[in-house]
Amino acid sequence: MTDFYAGGRNKKLAEKIGESLCKDGAAVEAKGGLFAPKRVFIPEKAYKDELIGMIRSAVQEEEMDPCDVALIWLLQQANCLKQYFLKHETDQLKKKLKEMKKDPLNKQLANMIDYVSDMTAVMAVVVVTAIN
Repeated sequence: MTDFYAGGRNKKLAEKIGESLCKDGAAVEAKGGLFAPKRVFIPEKAYKDELIGMIRSAVQEEEMDPCDVALIWLLQQANCLKQYFLKHETDQLKKKLKEMKKDPLNKQLANMIDYVSDMTAVMAVVVVTAIN
């Protein structure tokens, strides 16, 4: 992600998040990078499995926590839902997201999701335009 959204602020943000995850035992630091060595943070499988389990149980509940909704939405935007969830679970998650966006109590969350979706689309257009 840091390579795609190049910039000093995003790199610092990614490193701070990675350091925090390492401190909590959710990730380990390593060296990586295609052209030059850089710091990368690799998630711990046990933590990842626990997190996915928590999301699965949250979807079964009547009301979902906004943090769970945001995480599910980020997984959807990164095209990672299929990696962690079966097809019927993915469909259920997408349905739940649509329901949450329609609920007037979640207006701020829906606005945030729409804003980030729009910004992602704009960045994709800019990248494609810059390449051509």
